Amino acid sequence: MLYYPQQGRRMWLDQLPNFFGDAAVWLQLDHPHILRLLGSYAAPHLCYVVSRAAGGTCRDYLQAHPSTDILELALQVAEGLEYMHTRAPSIVHGDVRAHSVVVFADGNAALWNFDFRPEADPASGFDRTAFEHPSQNRWASPERLLFGEYNAPSDVWGFGMFMWELFSGRVPFDNLGGLGTKIFDAILDLHLPERPDHAQLDNAVWGIITSCWQRQPAARLCISEVVERIRSVLRQRTVPG
Repeated sequence: MLYYPQQGRRMWLDQLPNFFGDAAVWLQLDHPHILRLLGSYAAPHLCYVVSRAAGGTCRDYLQAHPSTDILELALQVAEGLEYMHTRAPSIVHGDVRAHSVVVFADGNAALWNFDFRPEADPASGFDRTAFEHPSQNRWASPERLLFGEYNAPSDVWGFGMFMWELFSGRVPFDNLGGLGTKIFDAILDLHLPERPDHAQLDNAVWGIITSCWQRQPAARLCISEVVERIRSVLRQRTVPG
């Protein structure tokens, strides 16, 4: 499948150094839940070649397959994120949400929509142009809104919002429309999304989600702890009686 830069969040990938810098980092990633880069070419248009995800984004997939085990899907994404966070040096995704996850025909999920500029050009940091519209901050942690910090704890916050998306079928703060200032205030005041009404969302799973939304980054679970807690819930579901 062909992936053009304008389909993702990197607005400046039309510049060759950025394009090939991202590709050099992406090609090093090898995990079943990271969308694989197969190649790239620069003429006539800059383009990446990636594995085809027939299921679309995870929201598309869940709409077409409503009986999917959401927690299993979330675990796959958490494992992909754990792989990124435990690299040396750690790789931060920076935009964990339903749009950044695709699903293959066999039901396996993979992260995409990366921004590898901090790895390819550490002095530049993340490309923030995709977040110029305030409504894009629905998934942002308080420290990202206040200080522009992109780090592993902010990814965990976004993962909590991603899980909420899966169980609710909606984007966070959809009741506030596209009003960026209200979204900003709601996050900083911790007026966070309420628990969705979903048969698969029990207290244990809701506890994982809310543990991702602690105001202080150090108080949040790390992604490895999220992975283990999700696995624990899934194991308990298989215990007879």
